[in-house]
Amino acid sequence: MVINNNISAINAQRTLKFRQVDLKK
Repeated sequence: MVINNNISAINAQRTLKFRQVDLKK
């Protein structure tokens, strides 16, 4: 379960990064 939580957190960080890039565009 801890691993799943870590993966979800990493995915959230990735989505935030992609959103920031889109905003920059």
